[in-house]
Amino acid sequence: MDELFQEVPKPRLKELLQHLDLSASSWHRTSAAKKEAKKRPGPKPQVSLALISWVELIALENPWYGYHKLAILCRRSEIKVSDRQVYRILKDKKLLKKKRKRKAEEYPSARLFELLPQGVNQLWQMDVTYVYSGPQKLDNRLR
Repeated sequence: MDELFQEVPKPRLKELLQHLDLSASSWHRTSAAKKEAKKRPGPKPQVSLALISWVELIALENPWYGYHKLAILCRRSEIKVSDRQVYRILKDKKLLKKKRKRKAEEYPSARLFELLPQGVNQLWQMDVTYVYSGPQKLDNRLR
């Protein structure tokens, strides 16, 4: 009788999905309704045409700056604008600066190898050791 009431082990999700012929990505995919629920309600905030022209003018004068620095420049010229607004304007006008890909150092150990001595007399070291020899009387010449 005890055998009948033993707990049956639950199958793992991976095994269950294999039996159902489903991929894990489709099982965990969020539905469109959940995505819509996350969006902010109401229309997008309206930005004035004067603000758009100011941001565009500053962006064209400083094409090497990103949206954050452009927002700082706008605020310095007493234009009330947030970083988000500047980003949105630049995105709409296709003026966003592309993110620069940084080159990773391929072999940092090779640079360290260049610092190591390669021959004789390329590296000199010196060690200074202080040895206490007791109280000494100073000569009058050293005073």
